[in-house]
Amino acid sequence: MRVYYVGESRSRSLTVATALGVDGEAWDAVSEHIQDWRWVMEDEFNVPTGRTLRGADLLSPKGSLPRGLRRRLTTLEEGLDIMMTGLRVLESAGWRQGGIGVINVCRRNSPFRQHRRRDRAAARQRLLELVNASLAADRRYGHIIEDETERDGLPALAAGPVHRDPILAACLYAGDEGSGRDIRLDTVACVQPYHRAGDDELLQMACLVSYALLQQEDPTAMSEALNFHLAFGILKGVLDRRACPQDHQGVDRL
Repeated sequence: MRVYYVGESRSRSLTVATALGVDGEAWDAVSEHIQDWRWVMEDEFNVPTGRTLRGADLLSPKGSLPRGLRRRLTTLEEGLDIMMTGLRVLESAGWRQGGIGVINVCRRNSPFRQHRRRDRAAARQRLLELVNASLAADRRYGHIIEDETERDGLPALAAGPVHRDPILAACLYAGDEGSGRDIRLDTVACVQPYHRAGDDELLQMACLVSYALLQQEDPTAMSEALNFHLAFGILKGVLDRRACPQDHQGVDRL
């Protein structure tokens, strides 16, 4: 089994969708690695665990997190440090534990505002196609987790057909509502438990990766001034380049 955490970042020009995949056998070690990082961030920067870290907040021109997210003011430099450290932690988890594969889709938006929802839906659909292709190639099935606050009425991600080992159907992660029932043996077990990002460090990490890619592709003046537009380059060993082998970072560009 592979668990995919879906994150999304948007600008006026681009929509970036990220699926952070963690193999079931590596999930405990990777999750502990990421949680340890969050505890360190709490100790060093007084950013409490259980609250959502978003790139747009951490690189706010005001240099602080929203009032509900902080115990004290967090400076712009500290916000940058939090994000850069997070990306390095994810990369190090990849070469320490393995079992991580990050798939990214970058779509150019329509110039018409009324089409933005359609653009987001197209990016999500393409992301799902790449996830299913990766699962099929590895003869695995998947469990997709999204941020419930980011759906904005978009349709739930649906599974496409892949071959998988039917023995794994008994896994607790498979099926509807976390059960192993009602599983078709010829499809991905793609369920829709919508988590709050503040309750899930790996879901926050997927959002952070998508924001780093967005700033590489469509950087703000703040990102360029802080060189954060280069941050996505930290991720080398965890990128699933099979999604788009002709791109050196494996990013599928629509």
